[in-house]
Amino acid sequence: MRRSLDDYPNIQSLFAAPINTRVIRDRWDDVLRLATSVESGVMPASRALRKLSAHHPEGKLYKALREVGRIDKTLFLLNFVSDSVFRRRVLVGLKKGESYHALTRALVIVLGGILRSRSIEDQVNQITCLRLLATAITAWNSVYMGEAVERLRSAGYRVDDDQLSHIYPVFIEHLNLVGEYRFPADGRALTELDALPLRSLDEALSQLSLDL
Repeated sequence: MRRSLDDYPNIQSLFAAPINTRVIRDRWDDVLRLATSVESGVMPASRALRKLSAHHPEGKLYKALREVGRIDKTLFLLNFVSDSVFRRRVLVGLKKGESYHALTRALVIVLGGILRSRSIEDQVNQITCLRLLATAITAWNSVYMGEAVERLRSAGYRVDDDQLSHIYPVFIEHLNLVGEYRFPADGRALTELDALPLRSLDEALSQLSLDL
């Protein structure tokens, strides 16, 4: 039985209008031809996107692909609303993305978060350097966290791998963003624990105002 959006008032705001299945049926052969070309490697996805971006939004193929995309989006939203496990997975992914964006925003503090270079080449260089620095920090955090976990385990604390899977190594609280930066001449990465000593359990609990 076909239902109306009015039958679902709690989620009605998520769906702007019914999907236009007629335009999909009319251009279905073209949609399949395009999908097969990309899937088989005859046409790279980047080239297909360039061709589609050149199409007028009112073109029939453009409309058909847009409606197909709305079907996929609808299924995703329904799954998100009805499945709590899937919803938690999505939120964890969003938090990881926001953590990375917070890291990159902190790294461009001198620029005020704005790329002021007019040249496209200079802007690309700035973005590339930003990504390289963010990757270096993430790699250092990962190595340091691994050493810290091993030290905790050797001291008798239980640290499950399942717990570690929820930690994303992009924290920045320990970074000196406006101070002096020194890089070893031999290119060796400084990852020893002595470079950033671990706090004792008592110190951590004291800072968190917790008692065991």
